[in-house]
Amino acid sequence: MRNNVQPSHPFIQDPTMPPNPAPNPLTQLEEARRRLEEERRRAALLQAKQRHKSLSNKKQISPCENVTVAYYFCGEPIPYRTTVKGRVVTLGQFKELLTKKGFYRFYFKKVSDEFDCGVVFEEVREDDAILPIFEEKIIGKVEKVD
Repeated sequence: MRNNVQPSHPFIQDPTMPPNPAPNPLTQLEEARRRLEEERRRAALLQAKQRHKSLSNKKQISPCENVTVAYYFCGEPIPYRTTVKGRVVTLGQFKELLTKKGFYRFYFKKVSDEFDCGVVFEEVREDDAILPIFEEKIIGKVEKVD
């Protein structure tokens, strides 16, 4: 019987080698922050997908007669909001809501898997194009053409 327990492979340390440097706390904090943000983005994307899925199921069960339309006009920080009859709104109908006439570009918020945030503003150009619905609303941006 052995009283002294030894590892099966002896561990030999070279005394001439310097010890490993101490980890930098700022680097460790930055890496932890990056990982937390990455995890938060993944969770938000998953939540947005689930919300979109449940909202699309609700739309099939109980269609609403009106839809809320909100839009940001030429970079203004506060959006305009109105209600439109029906669930299908075209760009032509949307243009009729604008009180200021001129040449504009129109962008509408929609769910997208292309980017980490889960949404995009998609440009719509054709008057007969149906506008995307995002979280039971149509959310647009109107930008003046220079």
